[in-house]
Amino acid sequence: MKCGVALVVLAVLSGAVYAGLFDAEYTLKDRKEGRSVGKIKLKAAAMQSLAQDGDWQKVSVTGWVKKSPWVVVWVVLGFLGQLVFSLRFIVQWVASERRGKSYVPVVFWYISLVGTFILLSYAIYRQDPVFIAGQAAGIVVYVRNLMLIWRAPREAAA
Repeated sequence: MKCGVALVVLAVLSGAVYAGLFDAEYTLKDRKEGRSVGKIKLKAAAMQSLAQDGDWQKVSVTGWVKKSPWVVVWVVLGFLGQLVFSLRFIVQWVASERRGKSYVPVVFWYISLVGTFILLSYAIYRQDPVFIAGQAAGIVVYVRNLMLIWRAPREAAA
């Protein structure tokens, strides 16, 4: 149980780091002379490992909540989108287990669309072209599958 909780916390923090919610700034000092040789700005994941090295001084972490209340709203929306998008796999798994073979229920495609639109909104907010392209391309696949599903009963009736 403790391991499961730790994995959930790690996943949430990893998502926060990926989303750029934490910033870190380091002042790099020369060990021998003690003078500053530059500053490095890093994401929190790199900060964890580098903070243990003796070369790193003055660690300043800016909390993401302090940036803006809207950042919190967008992050919650992003996590909600990821949750909805991930639920589709659980739905597909349960449906397959019930049938005793691999099966993709129609609701899988609807959940995919809802999750994708939420994540696409978040990607646009983040202005991440890779994230935007990936989510936008998925919409084409999900809509096309739904079109094929809707068309099947009409063709069978004809």
